[in-house]
Order: sequence, then structure tokens, then C-alpha cells
Amino acid sequence: MENIPGILLEFLSGLKPKTALGTKLAFLLQGGFPEASQSRCCEKYLETLPAQLGCSYGGTLIKGDIFGLSLMNDKNRRKLLVPFTEMGRYYARTGYFDKAAVNRFAGPEYLPKAQIRMFRLIGQPVQRLFMGHMAGKMGCQTRLDAKPYGAFVRR
Repeated sequence: MENIPGILLEFLSGLKPKTALGTKLAFLLQGGFPEASQSRCCEKYLETLPAQLGCSYGGTLIKGDIFGLSLMNDKNRRKLLVPFTEMGRYYARTGYFDKAAVNRFAGPEYLPKAQIRMFRLIGQPVQRLFMGHMAGKMGCQTRLDAKPYGAFVRR
């Protein structure tokens, strides 16, 4: 499936159909990319999955820009997670993640062009330094942009 991480697809393929009436499935789909559009293909698949499993669909909550969650201190992590708690309360009240509420929660569908230009100018070099530092801490000994098989690519 396009835009569905392998680990998620493996989990979903292991789900078994339900026989109990009234079973409802809802999903929380989060990712590192800030744009909600990055998750829409996966959302479309998740909309069809509950029926295949004999369940009703409770909606899919989408949130991007969560890449740094594990790198944050507790205070900032709690602050970032407050909206998730609110959406959980919303789901408890309504029994469904309403599409309009999800779209507001999801954040930008697409980043504005000015923000993309600013990222390319400032954010990308900082990100390269940061990711290189993290990779080094994890034991990576080559550059992250290395192309070890580049000599074998036909042009």
C-alpha cells in the first residue's frame, strides 16, 4: 500500500474478523511529516478495513509533525499531547471521529510555499546536522547521503 508503513501493514494484516455485534474500530494515525496530506492514502485504506473485519468504522484521527516526540522533554511532550486528550474526550462523547473535527486537528493539509522555502533555506541544513549527530550516536559510520550503490545505477 502506498504511504502505509510496513510495520502498520503487518499489524493490520494480522487482525482477525470479529463475530461480536457492535464492534467498532477507530484509528489514530500519526507520523513525522507535518502535512496531513501525507496520511490521506493510509486513511482511505483504514476507512475500508473495519467492514472487512465485520466491524463498524469509528473514524481515523490524523496528526503529523510528531517526529520529535521522543526527543522532547516531559513538559513539551505533555503540551504536545494535550490536543490528543481532547480528541479522546470528543470520541468518548460522540463515539466517532468526525471528519471535520479530524481535519481541524490534523493541521495543515499542505505547508504554505513560503514555509517550504524557509525550511529549505534554514531548516534543511539544521536538520542534516541534527540527523547526522543522531546517526553517529546510533553507530552510523558513513554519511547519511552516501550512495554506496550509485556506481551500479544505469543512466
